[in-house]
Amino acid sequence: MAALMAVVQAIYALQAFVDPAGFAAYRGTPITGVAGTMWVHTYGSRTLFVALVIAVLLIRGELATLKWVALIGIVLPISDALVALRAEAPLAVVLRHVATGLYLLITFVVIRRSSDRARSREKVALT
Repeated sequence: MAALMAVVQAIYALQAFVDPAGFAAYRGTPITGVAGTMWVHTYGSRTLFVALVIAVLLIRGELATLKWVALIGIVLPISDALVALRAEAPLAVVLRHVATGLYLLITFVVIRRSSDRARSREKVALT
């Protein structure tokens, strides 16, 4: 689940740089002009950062940290949904942001349960 998050974020970052206007429209906040394009590029660089953080945590096996990144990351799609609402984006766009937040919450729960089970196995093995 976390690997999918990293891949999707990397794709979003690429889209933000390759087609800023199309990406902004997809996110529910159409842009115009150079300032809008620069803003989407800024968003793209931050999205790439998120993708790389998730990838590094996965590669290093830092599931305890990754679980909290997933939970705290919920603020991003919630904010995106609110921005899309204010921009009068189609309901499907807003719901896509909400679905992303739910995906992050589910990811948190799955990683937490997985790490809890691993800890339980370690305790049993030590006794």
